[in-house]
Amino acid sequence: MENNAAKRQSTGAAKPRGRPARISRDMILDAAAALAEANPDELPSLNGIARALKISPMAIYTYFASKDELLQALSDRLLADFTLDIAPDTEPLDAVIRWAQAMRAHMLACPQLINVLVWEGGHTSIAWLERGMVVSEALGRMGFSGEAHARATLWVWHVAMGAINVELRNRDVPQNLTPQELASLDPVTRGQVEQMLSLTSLPVFAEEFFAYQLDRMCEGLRAMQRNMAAAQR
Repeated sequence: MENNAAKRQSTGAAKPRGRPARISRDMILDAAAALAEANPDELPSLNGIARALKISPMAIYTYFASKDELLQALSDRLLADFTLDIAPDTEPLDAVIRWAQAMRAHMLACPQLINVLVWEGGHTSIAWLERGMVVSEALGRMGFSGEAHARATLWVWHVAMGAINVELRNRDVPQNLTPQELASLDPVTRGQVEQMLSLTSLPVFAEEFFAYQLDRMCEGLRAMQRNMAAAQR
């Protein structure tokens, strides 16, 4: 009995414990990017990343001080391929339009990025802000300054990104109404809604409507520029 007990203890002591998984900062970002791509409507969680890498969630803090730092790094990763080559002498409004078009193309190709631009706690992607400063620089060359400059920059960002966000949502769940829902509307409203639905069903609608919004935005910026010039006379 004693010999058998000693043998079992010896066997237990000799059992290899195994090595902890070897990970790196890049591996964590790879896992986070894969989760974001698989579930573009959700932010990757620390638990989900840990399960993918077969590690403890606490191990992630060896490489990232917080989840916010991880999400900043992830947004930087997802924006790494964003390219925009604008010559210094490009007309300011042309630069604004080219930025918006390039951002739309990138977001449509990488829809998971939309949820890693702003997240809870008031955090905004620093990588996106850096790329968005093209707009601020262009508006500065148009003569915007001070609060007017800040307001105009925010307007451009909101118009472009708002349109992109709506397009992404409509791409996943197109806007439509059933015949019964249409029939429940009064005739005037029904006629207007049917006309709008016929437009949104066209394959070219999203691209043309994005251009339409940019054109109206540029008209507004030109009007603001004229008002500033008149006020300075």
